[in-house]
Amino acid sequence: MLPDKLPKLPKKLFNQEWTISIDQNGISEDGEPLTAATVTAKCWFSGKAHQVMNAEKQIIRLEGVLIALGDLFPEIQAITTGTARKGENKYKIYRCERPLNPDGTVYATVLELM
Repeated sequence: MLPDKLPKLPKKLFNQEWTISIDQNGISEDGEPLTAATVTAKCWFSGKAHQVMNAEKQIIRLEGVLIALGDLFPEIQAITTGTARKGENKYKIYRCERPLNPDGTVYATVLELM
């Protein structure tokens, strides 16, 4: 749930090292989801929990929002599933948004985590 326009965030906020893995369709021999791409990036995490309702009218509790400047996965069109990890904490990706700059480039990758 993003506002129409993100404010220009100072780079000093992006000081946490996060590892983000995006899953692809299919399952490995061990029963784990196949990983399409993994990136380690400096991010900003807001741990404010809130609830949203999905298409099936179920309430989902989101644990926070993770923002990284730029497009983390330019080769992947739509990010649907994956995980974000920082130390012992591991979150599932619920939704991904990529707000654009006025010139059409991606300003940030915004991941809603559950």
